[in-house]
Amino acid sequence: KIDGRENGDLAPLSIRGASLKAFDYESKIASAQVKSCMILAALRADGECKYTEPELSRDHTERMLKGMGADVVVEGLTTTIKPMQNLLLPLKIRVPADPSSAFFFAVAAAIIPDSHITLEGVTLNPTRIEAFKALERMGANIAYELTDNKYEPIGNITIKYAPLHAITVEDNISWLIDELPVLSIAMACAEGESLVKNAEELRVKESDRIATVVEGLRACGIEVHEYKDGYKIVGGTLQKASVESDGDHRIAMSFIIAGLKCGMEVRDLECINTSFPNFFDLLQKITKVEFS
Repeated sequence: KIDGRENGDLAPLSIRGASLKAFDYESKIASAQVKSCMILAALRADGECKYTEPELSRDHTERMLKGMGADVVVEGLTTTIKPMQNLLLPLKIRVPADPSSAFFFAVAAAIIPDSHITLEGVTLNPTRIEAFKALERMGANIAYELTDNKYEPIGNITIKYAPLHAITVEDNISWLIDELPVLSIAMACAEGESLVKNAEELRVKESDRIATVVEGLRACGIEVHEYKDGYKIVGGTLQKASVESDGDHRIAMSFIIAGLKCGMEVRDLECINTSFPNFFDLLQKITKVEFS
């Protein structure tokens, strides 16, 4: 039972445990966080449970639970979970590097002539490297090397500079939603008109990322057209500008990467510590750019 304001709809919430009933739930959104919560609850339910999502979201939980002996079966967009009959097995897992964080450096290599970088020990889970695949479709030279595949596929990703061209991003949006701001920097450097669609979720992140990306790129002299669920970017030449991060770590880091092309003043950088406190340390190791 969940107690809270407005009959349990508003925080703060108080949750009282009870015997859990089996469910057949169809989610309206593709969310790995929601799915993981439901799968974990299903392990202690009183019968077989089914969880269906509109688009396949990231699947780390399913992979690890299967490795621990849980009866979890994924068929298309539906995950079927049977309640635990025995305790889960312990696992010894190598935690891979985060591709969402690594992608900032991938874009840096992709937009700076004569650049290349190898990102080591990154998860190669297909639901986590969609942004790399998009960058590859834009013309970047990208190679993948699998080094481990016990629970998660893990390996190295090498990115080499190549001239970029425009693309449309409209499918598997949940697989690259966090990487779209910095992918937009690559789009601004590409030849042609790139289009991002079906990404209205960007408006409810740490900032309204559609609005902040559009505002920031326009400040850099790039033609951008804003839509309810995305934007169109006309590739051009980035110009040095003063950009406000709006307290959003991914916006801040994205425009710092843009600054590698033309210089940039990005305000409110404390937010970067939210997800990537050693971002500047790593960036300074692979570039000769000075930060102040």
